[in-house]
Amino acid sequence: MQVDMPNTAHKKFALCTICMALNVIVMMTITPVAAWSQEIPEAHTKAVTLYWENDSFTGTDRDYTNGLKLTWSRPYTPPSDEKHDLTDWMMDHLPFMDEPDAVRGTSFSIGQNMFTPEDTTRSDIIDEDRPYAGFSYLGFGFVSNNGRRRDVWEIDVGIVGPLSHGQTTQDWVHDVIGADKAKGWNNQLENELGLEFICESKWQMWRIENQHGFGMDIIPHVGGRFGNIAIYASTGAEFRFGWLVPKDFGTCPIRPGCDAGSALNNVLELPDDRVSRKIGVHFFSAFEARAVLRDIFLDGNTYQESHSVDKNVLVADLMGGVAVHYGRFQMNYSFIYRTQEFDQQNDDHTFGAVSITYLY
Repeated sequence: MQVDMPNTAHKKFALCTICMALNVIVMMTITPVAAWSQEIPEAHTKAVTLYWENDSFTGTDRDYTNGLKLTWSRPYTPPSDEKHDLTDWMMDHLPFMDEPDAVRGTSFSIGQNMFTPEDTTRSDIIDEDRPYAGFSYLGFGFVSNNGRRRDVWEIDVGIVGPLSHGQTTQDWVHDVIGADKAKGWNNQLENELGLEFICESKWQMWRIENQHGFGMDIIPHVGGRFGNIAIYASTGAEFRFGWLVPKDFGTCPIRPGCDAGSALNNVLELPDDRVSRKIGVHFFSAFEARAVLRDIFLDGNTYQESHSVDKNVLVADLMGGVAVHYGRFQMNYSFIYRTQEFDQQNDDHTFGAVSITYLY
């Protein structure tokens, strides 16, 4: 069953972001602050992060309706002439990966995304709405971090279509929660092997905190994605403030290239297996703009006839949320507002996201 979002949701999102920013400005002006000196990260612990994104958080069941992703990150290590495996060879030849003062890390991800039209009670093709589609994939990430900038390259290999088992996953979830099943999966995109390359760079452009641990930072990013799944260029930034804000590169939704190694340079990580027992809480607000040349989930299959719609070239995301960390755990919750992705779309889209990270 579909529930429409109130018209005031967007206004509330903007108002909350403005209020949080005003509060932190007052807080930081009352107590003197000191600039952070970002250091080159040392070798740290491994990390496992589970991501879940779903539009049921915001009362809808359409468009990008569900995403699951599990990422395993290895510790940073300095470049070494003694290592000659395939990972080191690739990182030696990828752009931005050969900085002499940077350390390197890798990650491995497995995930699945699902897309449906607005009316899931119809079994026929809805020409004016997006196609049904599932995408299951493996991601291999390569990270370079000099403490001030983090560069990521990710290679994703996956499958679109019935072999992605998007329908299987959604039917199982709807059985568990007692919801009606979508009736149009027989019209989903055809099977197609997906291969894409993603790059993204993030900067710690500005960071301050006071003697009590209250701080804030700004983290801009630029990136791109190329392959038969999607082709786009992107840019954006994140603003964070709170108590014990992690010394990392920000919050990531399920976006290729964003989360590779995200937990590797975190205030939670300490040498000799010592773990901080202080609770840290911070709020974040972010935006991303994309210029989209191709999106298989709107344009349809690359080599076969399939259902498609007229996509919008310019798409933007706004994100706001809260993060809590204690010991080896960190949890984020965020609300994402996405502008219309295709001409026939009736409204902008919203969904929620949860991520849990464990360091070991």
